Amino acid sequence: MEDVKITNENTRVYAIGDIHGRLDLLERAIAAVERDIEQYGPAALTVTLGDYIDRGPDSRGVIERLSTNPFPIPYVALKGNHETLLETFLANPESGLQWRQLGGSETLHSYGVRLSRLMQGRGYDVIAQELRAALPPAHVDF
Repeated sequence: MEDVKITNENTRVYAIGDIHGRLDLLERAIAAVERDIEQYGPAALTVTLGDYIDRGPDSRGVIERLSTNPFPIPYVALKGNHETLLETFLANPESGLQWRQLGGSETLHSYGVRLSRLMQGRGYDVIAQELRAALPPAHVDF
């Protein structure tokens, strides 16, 4: 993301949080921001507050959409605890049970990772390896 400076004290801020793998709802939020910009002008900033993944069916699609600025104005993306859980899982696969309980299974599924071992509560190291291979570099960078 680019460095963003807010210099106008009257600038609007659009804050979007807890997308949780719901690309459909993210698209609605993007459209709402676009409509508002058309009506009130571009003196605005969008901030996404993290928790882009887990629980919903399309974590991969959400990250793909957000990895390039989908908004017609400057954009700041913050990391949430669910992104931290994914990073923790990749660094320490034994944390897989906790991540699974908080929606990690849906994220794995959206990246095409086989879940049979995960559902049996074992094989977290293999699953982490498969996820590493499935994550596009742009998603890791994001």
